[in-house]
Amino acid sequence: MIILPSTRGFPKKSSEPTAWTLTVQTTAINQAFGMNIQNGTTYSVTIDWGDGSSPQVFTTSGIKTVTYAAIGTYTVLITGTGSCNMAVATTNPSRLIATSAIPRTLAAGGASCFSSTFLNCTGLTTIPENLFWYSATPLTTAAFSWTFFGCTGLTSIPVDLFRYNTGLTTSAFTSTFFGCTGLTSIPVDLFRYNTGLTTGAFQGTFSGCTGLTSIPAALFQYNTGVTTTAFGSTFSGCTGLTSIPAALFQYNTGVTTNAFGSTFNGCRGLTSLPIDLFRYNTAVNTSAFGSTFNGCTGLASLPTDLFRYNTGVNTNAFGSTFYGCIGLASLPATLFQYNTGVNTNAFNNTFNSCTGLASLPTDLFRYNTGITTTAFREAFRNCTGLTSLPTDLFRYNTGITTTAFIGTFAGCNGLNGYAINADLLRYNTLLSGTLTAISMFDGVTLDTVAYSNLLISLNTYLTGSSLGFGAGSSKYNSSASAARAALVSRSWSVVDGGLE
Repeated sequence: MIILPSTRGFPKKSSEPTAWTLTVQTTAINQAFGMNIQNGTTYSVTIDWGDGSSPQVFTTSGIKTVTYAAIGTYTVLITGTGSCNMAVATTNPSRLIATSAIPRTLAAGGASCFSSTFLNCTGLTTIPENLFWYSATPLTTAAFSWTFFGCTGLTSIPVDLFRYNTGLTTSAFTSTFFGCTGLTSIPVDLFRYNTGLTTGAFQGTFSGCTGLTSIPAALFQYNTGVTTTAFGSTFSGCTGLTSIPAALFQYNTGVTTNAFGSTFNGCRGLTSLPIDLFRYNTAVNTSAFGSTFNGCTGLASLPTDLFRYNTGVNTNAFGSTFYGCIGLASLPATLFQYNTGVNTNAFNNTFNSCTGLASLPTDLFRYNTGITTTAFREAFRNCTGLTSLPTDLFRYNTGITTTAFIGTFAGCNGLNGYAINADLLRYNTLLSGTLTAISMFDGVTLDTVAYSNLLISLNTYLTGSSLGFGAGSSKYNSSASAARAALVSRSWSVVDGGLE
């Protein structure tokens, strides 16, 4: 998909205000309101609280408060001659119902300039487009972190809100609109001029915005320099989202470590995913898709080539990626076919609690031959719909070692009475450590004859000592007594239901 550049005109920078004007509304007598003078080099702030009292001059940082004697609406005027940043204090921030643009004397600029400025201002319903157009020095790191966190009354965002903040870099929009449940849409050009964004740029930016129903395809088109943790939890908890544009990340080709960690975590309104969603993100590596779709309960299927172009993923690549996706009924056999570099902790909790899964493809992990420690820890834990397991599910994962199968099928009570194949772990001969497969089938009672044959196979092919293996309440018959005893003699810790 090719996204065409916007043809929208450029806004003219309006005259800078001489004062910061705030509208405060009280609903009972003797209610307090406050402002926080912070992050400055010199302080000289005058606040007219609008209650008829004389303006106050402050030359020190910290929270400054007023108590309004009567119920009403008050106009607060703030001026400054120093160099500092200010924010609405945690003293009843919900009283704020309107704000003007902020003058440069109250916006020193630099790092964290507008961090938490309107934190939990739930009464704020609109914001002016020139709110942040003026600062003494260019804004940089974490400039808008938590700026509108918890502003549940906001219903829209001006398209040019960040138009003149062109120097933004690391963590610029961390949790900026976190919990703004009243937002229903995002302007396509909101971040158009913030081209210098890098690490952690959009971490948690719209997390918890439950009113959002869609995302503009070109939202991040101009943010081509974003890298590590760029989209961590960006839309986490956006339960109203029903779809994702295929080209959403098309121009963010430099994203790397933890790039999509929890990006859509908890977006339970999603029913499908675009096949090319991550097609252009070929540089992703460690923890790239950790919890990306965790809790997306509405997903009914996955595209076969969803991770086709992400060939560099390695450690923690798919940890909890689809945890709790209860709507998934099946998995593509080649879902991870091209992710041949995954290793430590590769599939930790990947499909934990996917209760709708009834079976697994034989070749699901066929091409992931380099995985090692903690490879399948709780990978299918509590997948209660599973009724069978492919014999060769782990056939090609011959390099797995410590803690590889801890709790892998624990709680999968659909396997109760299942005649498990004796060769399930036949080729995993490098398994080691007392926790390697402990609680693997915790809460499960396998067929007695089949489990007996599994014990015999373990004793035959897994020659290591001091291993752990858990079979829940499964019982074995006399044919496996010698094999089980031999395992114990090699200091294995075998947990099961005992001899039938």
